Amino acid sequence: MGGLSFLTPLFLYGALGAVIPLLLHLIKRTRARKRIFPTIRFLKLSSQQVVRQQKIRRIILLMLRMAACAVLAMIFGRPFLNDNAVAAFVGPMPKVMAIVMDTSYSMGFGSRMNLMKRQARDLIAELNPGDQVVLMTFSTQGRLVKELSSDLSDLQALIESRTVPTFQATNYFEALRMADDQVNRSGFEDRTIYLLSDFQKTGWNRHESRWKLSPGVKLRVFDVWDDRDANVAVTGVDLPRPLTKLERSLDIIVRVKNFGYTPYQGEMALTINGQTAGMKRVSVSSQSGQVVTFRHTFRNDNNTGAIDFGSDPLQIDNKYYFTVNTPAPLKVLIVEDRTSRNNTSSAAFYLN
Repeated sequence: MGGLSFLTPLFLYGALGAVIPLLLHLIKRTRARKRIFPTIRFLKLSSQQVVRQQKIRRIILLMLRMAACAVLAMIFGRPFLNDNAVAAFVGPMPKVMAIVMDTSYSMGFGSRMNLMKRQARDLIAELNPGDQVVLMTFSTQGRLVKELSSDLSDLQALIESRTVPTFQATNYFEALRMADDQVNRSGFEDRTIYLLSDFQKTGWNRHESRWKLSPGVKLRVFDVWDDRDANVAVTGVDLPRPLTKLERSLDIIVRVKNFGYTPYQGEMALTINGQTAGMKRVSVSSQSGQVVTFRHTFRNDNNTGAIDFGSDPLQIDNKYYFTVNTPAPLKVLIVEDRTSRNNTSSAAFYLN
């Protein structure tokens, strides 16, 4: 909002004290008494002119006293012009902006990446000629996409091409340190870091909690968290027994977890050596896990398998690969002293 503002606006109620001089004037006003005198025509005319002049002086003095009370209340209210009001007189003050975008693994979920890009474009639209901008992405480490510059021509293209989800975790302090260093390289007083992320709890390193931004640097955050969809992932595949020449039918135990905040229902497919070996209907509550068991008879000694969920908002973790192999026979070289030609008398004969 533009215009005049006050640091202590409660003192403005003191402006009501401006009516005190008016009340005193009305209360203590002297009323002239009428007296009957003989003819004094010339004296009466002179007296009326003097009274008229005195009334004008008193009214001016009354207005000055009331204005003094109002001005005193405004002084105690500590008035100031905000940035928009100053800009109306001297033009907008130049500013530097660091746009820091999260490209960690969780940002590939649902529409988070698109929401972040749209917010970054909106921030760029607020820049004026002469402003400076820094464009960054981060996961475990910060990456400088565009150094501190007043050239705004290529920002839209860089946002589209350089903001891609990675397979890495999140480290907010590392990104903020880098952004803080970049904005302090400008000579502008207005320095702001805009952090765009889904704000995963694991991204805050408690060992670095004492670090702070430089004085004068402001931080604005935009949460692009979207919890409307489920995210189911296979966290592991186990076989209780190894595959052997005699034991060909095994249970395949699949552990799944729903990391989203809505329940998931869908089909889970088991593929062995490129062929569909089983389908099961899976229902997983939000923020919970489940175990699914497949039974399969293996015909080959060496096998490749996969568990596929089909599609959910995070495509990266929808498929899990594993192998099932028959252990190779263990070869052992036995050396012994044979003094007899009878094989049955040798202990090694019975190990064959």
